[in-house]
Amino acid sequence: PKTDFHPRQLAYMIYTSGSTGKPKGTLLPHEGFLNRLQWMQQAYPLTEADTVLQKTPFSFDVSVWEFFWPFMYGARLVVAREDGHKDTAYLTELIRREHITTMHFVPPMLKVFLEDPAAAGCASLKNVICSGEALPYALSRDFYRILPSARLHNLYGPTEASIDVSHYTCPGQREDEKLPIGRPVANTQLYILNPALNPVPVGVSGELHIGGVQLARGYANRPDLTAEKFIPDPFSSRPGARMYKTGDVCRFLPNGEIEYISRIDHQVKVRGFRIELGEIEQALRHLPSVEDCVVLVRAFGSSEKALVAYIVSRDEQPSPGALREELKSALPDYMIPSAWIFVEAIPLTANGKIDRKALPDPSELGRSRLETSYVAPRNEREALLAELWQKTLKLEKVGVLDNFFELGGDSIVGIQLISAAGRAGLSFTPRELFEYPTIEGLAAVAREGVAIHAEQEPVSGALTATPILRWFSELPLARRHHWNQSIMLKSHEELDTTLLEKVAHTLFTHHDMLRLRWPDSGPEIAAPAEQDIFARYDLKKLDLKRQQEELQAIVSRTQAGHDFINGPLFKMVYISLDGRLGDRLFISMHHTVVDAVSWRILLEDLQWAYARLQEGAEPSLPAKSTSFRYWAERLQRYAREHDWQDELNFWQRHIGAEAVTLTADGKGENLQKEMKTLSVSLSAALTDKLQREVPETYNTRIVENILSALFMAWRRLHGKRSLLIDMEGHGREALFEEVDLARTIGWFTTLYPFHLHTTAGDTGEIIKNIKEDFRSIPGNGMGYGLMRYLAGDEIRAAMAGLPRATVLFNYLGQFEQDEAMKRRFEMMPGETGDEVGPLNRRSHLLEITSSILDGKLNFNFNYSAGTLEESGIESLARQLIAALEEIIEHSLSGDAGGYTPSDFSEAGVDQDELDDILSELDDLE
Repeated sequence: PKTDFHPRQLAYMIYTSGSTGKPKGTLLPHEGFLNRLQWMQQAYPLTEADTVLQKTPFSFDVSVWEFFWPFMYGARLVVAREDGHKDTAYLTELIRREHITTMHFVPPMLKVFLEDPAAAGCASLKNVICSGEALPYALSRDFYRILPSARLHNLYGPTEASIDVSHYTCPGQREDEKLPIGRPVANTQLYILNPALNPVPVGVSGELHIGGVQLARGYANRPDLTAEKFIPDPFSSRPGARMYKTGDVCRFLPNGEIEYISRIDHQVKVRGFRIELGEIEQALRHLPSVEDCVVLVRAFGSSEKALVAYIVSRDEQPSPGALREELKSALPDYMIPSAWIFVEAIPLTANGKIDRKALPDPSELGRSRLETSYVAPRNEREALLAELWQKTLKLEKVGVLDNFFELGGDSIVGIQLISAAGRAGLSFTPRELFEYPTIEGLAAVAREGVAIHAEQEPVSGALTATPILRWFSELPLARRHHWNQSIMLKSHEELDTTLLEKVAHTLFTHHDMLRLRWPDSGPEIAAPAEQDIFARYDLKKLDLKRQQEELQAIVSRTQAGHDFINGPLFKMVYISLDGRLGDRLFISMHHTVVDAVSWRILLEDLQWAYARLQEGAEPSLPAKSTSFRYWAERLQRYAREHDWQDELNFWQRHIGAEAVTLTADGKGENLQKEMKTLSVSLSAALTDKLQREVPETYNTRIVENILSALFMAWRRLHGKRSLLIDMEGHGREALFEEVDLARTIGWFTTLYPFHLHTTAGDTGEIIKNIKEDFRSIPGNGMGYGLMRYLAGDEIRAAMAGLPRATVLFNYLGQFEQDEAMKRRFEMMPGETGDEVGPLNRRSHLLEITSSILDGKLNFNFNYSAGTLEESGIESLARQLIAALEEIIEHSLSGDAGGYTPSDFSEAGVDQDELDDILSELDDLE
C-alpha cells in the first residue's frame, strides 16, 4: 500500500520541565525540524571537510541537530563517549585528535572548557554554538581571547519550537557589553507583546511569543496546557496559525535584535537546563520520608546558582545521600539538589504564603548541616584531594568522609575538580566522582598520571636563554637596559600607596621573571630580596602645567633607569595628581621580562592582591604554573634531542634564495630616535565584514586575509611577487605534557620568517595560496628559533645561512580592556614616554602592527625617517587598505569561494588534484 507522508507528521517528542511537577512531552513535526537544519546549513555551512562533535545527552534537544545536521550535508560525525561532555581533558584531546570544527556548549560548560589550559590548542574549531542559558559577555570575550580563529554563536529557543528560533554571532567586542539573542531564524516570527497581546515599542520589555513553521504541535495528552500556551497568531494571514507564549521577558533593540531579560514565572535555568522547581518539589513529596519541602536556587559553595532543598522530614530524618539516591530514579542528575537543609517547618508569611526569605542560607550553616563528623586526611593522596576540594569548593576544611555534593559540588564544579586533579597528577572520571563522592572513596580509585611541573617556592639561579632571549642578545643596542614595555593607568579613585607597595613586593616575589637580571655571565633570576621596585610622588601642590611636566619627567627617568646587570627590571610608580587630572599608576618592565599574555596575568594579580589587602586579608595569589626557568631548560633539551631534518628542509624550501625583502632608501642608522609612525585603519563596517563574513568564503582566518592584502599591496607598489617578512607568535605552545604556562610571566614570543609569494594574479587564488603557505608552517613557527639558536651545530649553521627579513609584521588580534580594570582604571597609552632608548638601533627597517580596537582594524607602520621615505610608507599603507577592501568585495560577491588542501588535510592532495576532484563532482551534478 502507498504510504502517505506529510511535513506535519511527528518527527520526535522531547520532554521539558512542567509547572505541575510532571514533565511535558513536546511534539515536534518534520517541517519545523527540517527548516531548522536547512537554516543552520545556510548560516554555518558544513562541508565534507567539517567534523561535528555529538556530545549532548539526547534528553536535550541540541542532540537532534548534532546527529542529523552532519548526515544531511555530508560532514563527518564524531560521537563522544558517555559522560564525555563533562570531562574537559577528554574533550580537548578529542577535539585536537579528530579535528573537530563544529560543536555545542551550554554557557557554564563553555566556561569550564575555556578554563582548561589545553583549550587554546583546539585550533581546528570554526563554529561553537552556545544555547540553553544566557551567554555572558565576559565568557564571549574569553572565548575570542583563547580561540581567536573560531566564531561563537549565541542561539535561543525553547523546546516548544524546533531547537532554536533566534541567532546571534558574537563579535570580539561590543560596546554595551551585552549579548542579545539576535534575530529570528528562517520562516520564524518573534513578537514581543504586552499582556493584551499588543506589540510593545522598541526598548520596552514584554513577553516573547514565537510564530512560524518551527512551532511544536503542542504537548502530548495535555490539550488544556496546549491551548493555554499555543494561542492563535493575530499577526499571521495563514489560516490556523498559532504562536507560543514563551514566558520569557525580552525587548527589541534599536537595530532590530532582541535582548533577553528574564523569566516571567518560577522556572529557572541551572547549568543550561530549564527547570521548574515545582517538578523537583513534587518528586521529593512522593518520597515516604518527606513531609514537606521547598526548592530554591541560591549561591552555594563555588556556584552562584545551585539547587537547595529545604526538607521537613516525616518521621526519622533521612540522610542527604539516601534522598539523592531515591531521586535519581525520578529526576535527571541536573535536577538533583546540591544542598540539603532539614527544617522543623516551612516558614510562612502573615498571609499564609511561603516565606522564602526566612529559609536559612546554606553557606552560613557550616558543618552543622552535614551528616558526617570531620575526619582528617590519613595519607598523601587523601591530603592532596582534600586540598583540591578546599580550593575548588572554596572551603577552609574538608574531611575525607564528607560528600562532595553535600559540600556544594555539582557536575560543573566536578569538572573543575577533575581538571585541577589532572594538573596535580591524579586522574578520575566524572562517573567515578558520582560513584565515590568522598575523598576516601575517590582516593581508592584515582589513578596517577603526569603531574604538572610547577614549583611553588621562589625560583632563582642561572637561566637558559630561550630563542627570543638569544635573538635579543644579538641586537646591536647602545642602551640595552632601555628596551621596555610599560603601561600607564589613570585611577578612578585615590589608591592606598602602603597597600600598593605591598602588592608590588607580592608580585615581585611570586612571579620569578620579574627578578630577571643580565650580568656578564648571562641571564639569571635573582632570589627574592628587598629591592627598590616601588616609588610614590605627590605632585598635588604644583600647578596643573607643572604637574603634567613633572609626570612626564618621572616617566622618562623610570623608563631609562632599569639596572640591566643587577636588576630590578620591574618598577611600579604611583603619582598623586590634582583631582581634575586623576592619579596615575605607572608600571615599566624590561621587555625580556614580559609579553602581552604576561601583562594580563600581572594586572589581574595586581587587582586581586590589592582587593585582598583592602579587605584586611593576605594578598595570596593563585598557584604558580610551570616556571620560565624550567620551560627554558626543557626547550634546550628538546632542541638538542629532536630530529630537525624534515623541518630544516621545509625552511630551506619556504624561504629560498629568491626571497625578496625591503631595502633601505637612505643611509640612516635606523635608530629609535628617528622612528616615525604612520597609522591607518579600516572602517568599522568593513572590519565587521572582515571578521564575520569574509572568512566563510575561503575558510580563512583574518590574519591570512591581512597577509594576502599585504602581498597585493607590495606587488602593486614594487612589481615583485615575493616579500619575506618576520612574524611573531605567542610562543606558549603545548610541547610538553608536564608544562602548564597559564600563569607564567616571561617573554615567550616566537619570531619566524614567512615568505609571501605566489604567481597567481586572481584575488581568490592569491588568498588560497597565502592561506596554504601560512598553514604549512610547522608548529606555529616555534621550531625556527629552536633550530637557529638551540639545536646542534650543523642545524644552526644551516639556519644561519637563510635570508633575513627586514619587515616585521604582527597581528595582535582584538584588544579589550578587562572589566575589573575598567571599573578601577583607564588606560593612558599616550603617557608612557620613550619605551626604547633613542640611541638603540631598531631590529627591522619596517614594523607593521595590526590590531582591532573599538571595532576598527588599525595598522601602525613604524619606520626610521633616515632609512625609508615617508611617501613610500604612505603608498604601502594606502595600497594595503585598498587591497583589504578588494578582498572583502571579492569574498562577498556571489562567485567567490573555493577549497584548499588544508580544508581536507587527511586527504593528502595538492590544489590541482583537489580542483580536479571538485570539477568531477560538479559534472556529476
